[in-house]
Amino acid sequence: MLTASKGAEGSRLAQQALSIIRKLIDIPDIPDDIKHLKSLQVADFSSNPIPKLPAGFSQLKNLTVLGLNDMSLTTLPADFGCLSQLESLELRENLLKHLPESINKLTKLKRLDLGDNEIEQLPSHLGYLPALQELWLDHNQLQQLPPELGLLTNLTYLDVSENRLEEIPTEISGLVNLTDLDLAQNLLE
Repeated sequence: MLTASKGAEGSRLAQQALSIIRKLIDIPDIPDDIKHLKSLQVADFSSNPIPKLPAGFSQLKNLTVLGLNDMSLTTLPADFGCLSQLESLELRENLLKHLPESINKLTKLKRLDLGDNEIEQLPSHLGYLPALQELWLDHNQLQQLPPELGLLTNLTYLDVSENRLEEIPTEISGLVNLTDLDLAQNLLE
């Protein structure tokens, strides 16, 4: 039978062991050699303390699904749009403030999750993703939506909750297939 002091000591040791295991599991970076995985279609690096993507990452041209959630990313490579086969891109819970212009080359993208970042302004080129069906922009710092967002005629789901939006552009009426719209917790009047 354990006494209270032995129980507390055991608990402390268990916590230390968990901490060590977490450090062993966390991947601190993505190796540059990943660019040689030319057939890679699905990759998920979520919940690892990776601050940036390696230089050759955009050479993974067969990627269709990419998970980069909760990684402390502050930027995406300028040539990120070279991942032209992407259909699903998850970038939730990072530190992104901007998106590269090349993102408009992701013409097969159906799902884009940019929730829980620090984006203050959406680039107009986000409106030129013809296949986009689901767009998460919740928990950012958005003050307005670009009128080009109304060009996303295949969009069925749009979450812009918990931002600082004061108005919605009239061009949103172009979202003829929209079935779900979340505008909660903004500054709309």
